[in-house]
Amino acid sequence: MERAADWTAEKAGEAADWASEAAHDTAEWASESAHDVADWAVETAEGVEDWPNETADDIREGWNFLQNRAAKAVPEGWL
Repeated sequence: MERAADWTAEKAGEAADWASEAAHDTAEWASESAHDVADWAVETAEGVEDWPNETADDIREGWNFLQNRAAKAVPEGWL
């Protein structure tokens, strides 16, 4: 009976150690994930902030390209 009690106590100690490690690992993962999400949110916000300017630049470049192409396509003296 004493061996069974010792074995049970040993296994209970191992289970407690495992549970403690699992809790620590889970807390560490949650912290890292929270930091990753925060970093992603900042990067996304910065990207959204830049997007209108970049899009406007792209539209201007496209418009200038089309105007130049149209000017080259129209025979001289038609405009």
